[in-house]
Amino acid sequence: MKPKSKWSAILLGAYVHGLTLYFTLSSLVGVRSNVLTGIFQVALISIPFLFIITDKKPKQNLFRIGVIDILYIAFVAMFLYDLIFPSPTTVFPENLAIYFSVYWFALVLARSLTFSQFKVFCYASNATASVTSLVLFAQVMSGSAMLVDNGNRLAAGSSGNPILVGYTGAFAFLSGLILWITGKTSTRAIWLLISIPGFFVCTLSGTRSATLSMLASAFLLGVYVLYILLSSNKASSTFFANTVLAAGIFLSGLIILDPVMAIMSPEKRSDEPSLLASAIENGISRIDILFRVASGGRGDMSIDGRQAIYQYAWELFLKNPIWGNGLYSSGSAHNAFLQVATEFGVFGILTFTVPLLCLSYQFFKVIGLSMVQLDQRRSLRHPLRLLKSDYATMTGFSIIFFIQALCLFSFHGDPYRNYLPLCSIGVLIAFVRLSKREIQENLQSS
Repeated sequence: MKPKSKWSAILLGAYVHGLTLYFTLSSLVGVRSNVLTGIFQVALISIPFLFIITDKKPKQNLFRIGVIDILYIAFVAMFLYDLIFPSPTTVFPENLAIYFSVYWFALVLARSLTFSQFKVFCYASNATASVTSLVLFAQVMSGSAMLVDNGNRLAAGSSGNPILVGYTGAFAFLSGLILWITGKTSTRAIWLLISIPGFFVCTLSGTRSATLSMLASAFLLGVYVLYILLSSNKASSTFFANTVLAAGIFLSGLIILDPVMAIMSPEKRSDEPSLLASAIENGISRIDILFRVASGGRGDMSIDGRQAIYQYAWELFLKNPIWGNGLYSSGSAHNAFLQVATEFGVFGILTFTVPLLCLSYQFFKVIGLSMVQLDQRRSLRHPLRLLKSDYATMTGFSIIFFIQALCLFSFHGDPYRNYLPLCSIGVLIAFVRLSKREIQENLQSS
């Protein structure tokens, strides 16, 4: 791989969860500002862009246009029209045009990843999330962490945003597990240890949607791995034995770390639970509320507030379901699909929601087709060999990106200022394209 191809993949991988790392480190040195934040994110996509347009294969991928791309282009056009010709009563968020330009441009760039770049991208995104989780966890251990919401939720530095922390922690945990499964035997213990802080960070953030994304991703990853392993009883037995061992180490770590964290927080009274125990209890209680709501019970203030916002946005959509009511007519609806329906009516659904549904269908279809083809190959006689392939790594990471994008769009809305799900869409487009061409070629030669 050319150096510029590798560096563009590394920088794009760092972009995925780099903002959480930036907030964390900049707060430590006390130099954070809105200008520096903008420069940081722009640099992480502008430098790769310069590399991509001078690299033949990524450049070809960048300018390859499909049906999904065309629909997204139409959505961007509607956004720009409303932004340039707004309603007299419309109030836009500050720096909306800048956020939109940077975040949607990242989507465009992520589409250009080649097979070799995708692997580097996966490792770079894991490294960024893992380092961030380690730093945040160290702050918790030392008692210097930034806690918000009455001290119940972990935030990144002075950002005050526990949502970013939750998704970064979940990504670090899940991607570490993937590399534990697909990595070499000599490095598996390292990947497992690196993943553990991510679990704690996600839990400490108290972000319910991040926890749900972690559970859903783990379920899909489990199904994918089991499908491969069940073709060989020997391989499945070995894997499950290792899984039980890893679970034992993980639970032992929980038991050990709880009193250690209590000791390292001298300001807490001896009769109070440690920060870890309190955070886990808070996280479980927040998730329990979701199950209570699903069974017909009442939610907390956050859930009740969202339900009121959803109801208002839905009623606004029904007033003008064809053309919509204009950009930010309902504010931020905390659900991207409902927000674009309110703003652009049926045309918003066709150009934003339908492309994501089509991409979801294609995503699971290519995974399913690849598994059917693998059933007919000799490599399936050695499932552990398949699990250690680049294809398995890329598939696992793509599952995480898909679930996190879906959860962020569903629970935190705003399709214009939410950088992680937009970049994830670009990654999924790249994965689907590669699955139809280069991934199969690489599998045949593996």
